[in-house]
Amino acid sequence: MARILIGGFDASTAAQLASQLQAGRHDVQICEAIHDCGRSIADSGAAIDLVVVDGTASPGLVEKCFKGIADLYAGRGRRAMLLCVSRVYHGPRFEIDLENEGARLVYVH
Repeated sequence: MARILIGGFDASTAAQLASQLQAGRHDVQICEAIHDCGRSIADSGAAIDLVVVDGTASPGLVEKCFKGIADLYAGRGRRAMLLCVSRVYHGPRFEIDLENEGARLVYVH
């Protein structure tokens, strides 16, 4: 069972994604806003395994969020996997910046 944090998705999409993940027996937490993800991870004692955020509308917020998450895990050894899902292409620089923070980017239709 993985502890998964979902952030920045609209309420309907977040609920559907959470339902699918919970069906796989994962513990899922939803943050409505991307900038709340770091606070949720800190509140959990950094016990989150995967962070999934919607980067469609706010690529700058995603980069800032992932940088903050990387800082939270600095020196702890184990850190959460980071995944950004976007329906809009933000260019190669965005992908490189996310990868520099240890994140992966997936474009969906």
